[in-house]
Amino acid sequence: MTGQDKLCAVTDVHGYLAEHRDRIVEELIGWARLRSVAGVPEHEIDLVRSANWLAGALRETGFPTVEVWATEVGPAVHAQWCAAPAPTVLIYSHHDVRAAKDENWEETPPFEPALRDGRGTSDAKGQVLAHLWGIRAHLATTGRTAPAVNLKILVEGEEEAGSPHLARLIEDNRARLDADLVVFSDTLLWRADHPAICTSVRGMVGAHLEIHGPLRDVHSGAASGPAPNPAVELCRLLGQLHDDKGRLTLPGFYDDVTEPTERMRADLAALPFSEDDWLARSDTRSIGGEAVTRCWSGCGHDRRPRCSP
Repeated sequence: MTGQDKLCAVTDVHGYLAEHRDRIVEELIGWARLRSVAGVPEHEIDLVRSANWLAGALRETGFPTVEVWATEVGPAVHAQWCAAPAPTVLIYSHHDVRAAKDENWEETPPFEPALRDGRGTSDAKGQVLAHLWGIRAHLATTGRTAPAVNLKILVEGEEEAGSPHLARLIEDNRARLDADLVVFSDTLLWRADHPAICTSVRGMVGAHLEIHGPLRDVHSGAASGPAPNPAVELCRLLGQLHDDKGRLTLPGFYDDVTEPTERMRADLAALPFSEDDWLARSDTRSIGGEAVTRCWSGCGHDRRPRCSP
């Protein structure tokens, strides 16, 4: 496909989505109304309804295999469309949402969608529908009867509860989830006017800490000072997790860390970035993080995680 052909294909897709915008919004509103909160007994039925809603939308799109997989917390939705001698792509996301109380919202309750410019639904029903309508647009504008690649979809229902049963769900259905590429859509764009594909995410480590101090509660006026204060010691311990350059001090932490390639550095440097813009978008007051020996944009700075191009 030539560059001009690709441009025409993108234009066709955009035109199709624009033409069906009202229906897209209508579907998003209908799905977002369901209070599919994981781990809350009174919303168990909403989780089931949410899973069945998505299963119906996938069948309507044309997926020949669509199933709802039950778990102890919230059902997952699995779909397959494997009809091409091509690579297989697995799309992962989730349909459960965070708990939210109506009375804590000033403008409108969280499960009563309202149209406002510049705002959307994410985490993660909006992203799932973006995939769904991307597939519909692809089929409609190319005239294909099946996607150009094999597609598998896994949309779980307990991500907001920590995905306690996802590992077992994958193990039990390992063969059915085999893929050449996994697209994890529960991520962020770089900026609304500059879409980008997220290629990696931060990891997470859980730990249980117990700090032991006096044998019983003691009066601060009688024993403070020489008596160890568990709260202070905990703060001291947490403060030692990073050195003065922001590097983690855990032994062996960096042993398996892979340095970014030159291409990755160049791609990062090409992103539109300024400190003022980042501070405004992140609602923070300063830019911290780990100091690097060489700025990704090649400007020579050694104390910023990212400098302006």
